[in-house]
Amino acid sequence: MEKYSPLEKVKHLLKLENIFVLIVLFFGTLFAVFTPPNEVPDEDRHFARVYGFVTGNFISTDVTLPAHIVKMLSKYHPLATFSGNPGTIYIRSFFDDFSERQNRNEKITVFSAAIYNPILYLPQIFGLVAGMFLKLSDRWSFLLGRIFSVIFYVSACYYILKTTPVSKRSLFVLFAMPMAVYSSASYSADMMQNVLSFLYLYMIITATTSSKPVAPKEWWKFLLLSALLALTKPISLLLPLVSLAIPVTRFGSDRKKIAFIASQYALILLIALVWAKSFTAQNTLIHPLLTQTVSPSEQLVYVFLNPIATIRMIFHTIFYYNYVVPSLLFYLFSIVGWFGWMTAPMPDFVYFIFLLGLTLAILGDLGNPLALTRWQKTVFLSVFLLYVLGIIMSMFIFSSPVGKLMAEGIQGRYFIPIIPLLLYLSASLKRPEWGRFDRLFTGTVSVIVPVVLAFSFQTIFLKYFVGCGENYYSITSETCVRPLGLQTDNPEKTVGLLDRPYIQTFISECNNLSEVAFYLTPYWGKQDGYLDIKLRDLSTDTIVFERQTFAPKTNGKWKEFSFPPVTDSWNHPFSLTIAPTEDPISAASLGLLPEDVYPEGELLGAYIPGDLVFKYTCRTGFLYRLRAMAR
Repeated sequence: MEKYSPLEKVKHLLKLENIFVLIVLFFGTLFAVFTPPNEVPDEDRHFARVYGFVTGNFISTDVTLPAHIVKMLSKYHPLATFSGNPGTIYIRSFFDDFSERQNRNEKITVFSAAIYNPILYLPQIFGLVAGMFLKLSDRWSFLLGRIFSVIFYVSACYYILKTTPVSKRSLFVLFAMPMAVYSSASYSADMMQNVLSFLYLYMIITATTSSKPVAPKEWWKFLLLSALLALTKPISLLLPLVSLAIPVTRFGSDRKKIAFIASQYALILLIALVWAKSFTAQNTLIHPLLTQTVSPSEQLVYVFLNPIATIRMIFHTIFYYNYVVPSLLFYLFSIVGWFGWMTAPMPDFVYFIFLLGLTLAILGDLGNPLALTRWQKTVFLSVFLLYVLGIIMSMFIFSSPVGKLMAEGIQGRYFIPIIPLLLYLSASLKRPEWGRFDRLFTGTVSVIVPVVLAFSFQTIFLKYFVGCGENYYSITSETCVRPLGLQTDNPEKTVGLLDRPYIQTFISECNNLSEVAFYLTPYWGKQDGYLDIKLRDLSTDTIVFERQTFAPKTNGKWKEFSFPPVTDSWNHPFSLTIAPTEDPISAASLGLLPEDVYPEGELLGAYIPGDLVFKYTCRTGFLYRLRAMAR
């Protein structure tokens, strides 16, 4: 048995593929745990596909889900739209959901599942089955499906990194890219499409760098991957064209090479037709994006009759503005990491750090160049451009109104499967002599990747669990006003005469709580009076501030109170007490919103149910923290 010295063991552990496993498993698990259900686009439909397969529904998109599971999927994102705002999640209640034992005898709900083949969800299926077999709660079973997906993604990428002949550093950065890891920590079929594409392109590279004749085993591997790609998005059918780059010398003749490529496409068409026939036989499917203004058949006619307008549409899609930023910038950002339902971008400097890391990785990979002929480079670049064009045209035909100026719904994550082609092309550039700097590239990349993933996890955590967390790195916003939905100057009701104490409880969504306010509304009384105001931190049973204030007769006025910031106020329960003094009762009343519109707190002392019209303010943001540290 071969023995290694301690130094050799350390060097072995510090190999990029081992570092990748440690980093991505750690952050992938964090993503899986802290990303709320259905905060990955269309995850509810992907989960329904998995649940349907587990319960014996292999084909139909009409999946019956227990009502409590539908409630779990919608709890943190009730609208599931780009404009939906689930509000801040309280960390304690979030983890309390993991301990709930749901009543599985509840009524069932018919749910529209994704249209992909169940093979693309095998890791999530095994995770969900494991959770059900162990009789875990729905949240734990849901989480196991996500974690199994992460494990599968890490295993496949580890294999590629360990055996790839070229581009090891740049592939390491790509595989650990926040958006790729985020997709792997979900029920999305994007994970499997990414993995299959990575594996296929990896096999292309090994095939182009080998000088041995193509063996039957290698041929069967290509056929298997082609068959699996046929079950993903139709755009993946372009990938077998990269087989044109395999040297004809490996086949012995042009005829065998053509047969090699033709056999892949024959199997692809066969599987695609069989799946389409079996699928449509069980479903009368209407694509969720198809509306009265979207007609694929009419759009195809428009494309053929208006070639100039179609070309203009393509350029407009690439260079126009998308989500308030230029399209190219949006595509770049959403390739690297733009989370939620396109609601949680990372700070700009994180994208810069990632691009710096990728650049260093590409430069480092030039030390082990990939020898490509001009023909092979042309094939790689042509397939990449065709893939990009195919995504634009498919989204224009199937998701955009007829004659639209640009294709709608394109996101950067759609381009992740084809990015390895660009990395392989860059590895074919002329080799510089880095000398001692070669190890520096590996070390720098190994540090930058976990830093970027740490910031991406912070983005997710701030977005969902910290009030105004998405503005943490803003240089213009240093205040956070909460709660949402209670800052109205026209409350529908009032609490009545201020002749007794009224207490509104709430949970702070942010640190550095520094101001509270409530709304005074007109009342029939004539006299002016005073009120005793008291704010108490219920978690420590300490009074934050207390004050007596004048409460005049008014037509509507906010009463605001500032105090030194409470540094650790986040997730703490507070009570705001408003009580009359011994002086004449004020002619004002307190604004009230009917019913329980603020479930995180309650109004005590009122005759009618509801919540006080109140608000609180926190000092927040990175710049505020820096100034506080300086003081």
